[in-house]
Amino acid sequence: IVSTGGEVIQGYEGTVNLPFKITPAATAAAGSSVKLEAKVTGLVCDDSSCLRVSLPTSADLTLGNTATLNAAAAGIFSDLAGSGAAAPQDPEPTASTQPAPASVTASLTAEVTSVAPGKAFQAVVTLAHQPHFHMYGKEVKPGGTGLPTKVAWKLPEGWTVEELPWPATKEIVS
Repeated sequence: IVSTGGEVIQGYEGTVNLPFKITPAATAAAGSSVKLEAKVTGLVCDDSSCLRVSLPTSADLTLGNTATLNAAAAGIFSDLAGSGAAAPQDPEPTASTQPAPASVTASLTAEVTSVAPGKAFQAVVTLAHQPHFHMYGKEVKPGGTGLPTKVAWKLPEGWTVEELPWPATKEIVS
């Protein structure tokens, strides 16, 4: 796909955290493990071209009687609580990152390593763009070119996900 030729878009570059609230099923059995899966789709661009991407990522959690905080990810979630928006942070290597184009990667980090049935927790999908690359925000202006960034989830039966406010986009010349 050819670049939009200097169009100003609303998008993300660098490292950005997209927050979500996940609620396990109240009937989930303690002692088992679960895999959370997310797939980010959109358009990643540099100054000369754009490419459709599909970036799968996952995280493994255990089900317990109580939640156990993910100490390695505390910085990400304290920033979320303090500002109401996801601040750029690099996650600790507790998330599973799948192969992706070198221009952008996605990883999934949960605020807990063990979840309690029916008790909500937060998770972030982190997009890490290489220099000079960007993705569109979750909305593309009417008449504009490009594809919105979307996150699709695959969760265990009975689990729910709620999108929390994403960080503000910035104007980028695409």
